[in-house]
Amino acid sequence: MGNKNNLDSERDIQICDISFFIVIMLEVCHIDIKKRVVSTMTAKRKSLRMNEDLSKAIDQYLEVTGESFNSFAEEAMAEKIEDLIDLKDYSEAAKKDDGSRYSVKDVAKKLSIEL
Repeated sequence: MGNKNNLDSERDIQICDISFFIVIMLEVCHIDIKKRVVSTMTAKRKSLRMNEDLSKAIDQYLEVTGESFNSFAEEAMAEKIEDLIDLKDYSEAAKKDDGSRYSVKDVAKKLSIEL
């Protein structure tokens, strides 16, 4: 059996390539899904209370960027939820981690890529 710290077979490279492709596709799909959900969802009114300092800081930010409060708040809340989903996904993946690590140098060498 080969050393787990080195890519020592074509199968390892294929798995690495496929895993990378899956991660990229998930990111693309996740972004696309977010855009569709935001653009097709029915608007619901929510109220928000905040301290005066935060309110002033947000107003200044919105003045500089030209962004609407609704757009700013919606994006910030969506990002917070995405961060929680990412943390959950990371935690699940970490449980399955077998500890194998491959250096960029080893992967490039196995793929015949010059760095």
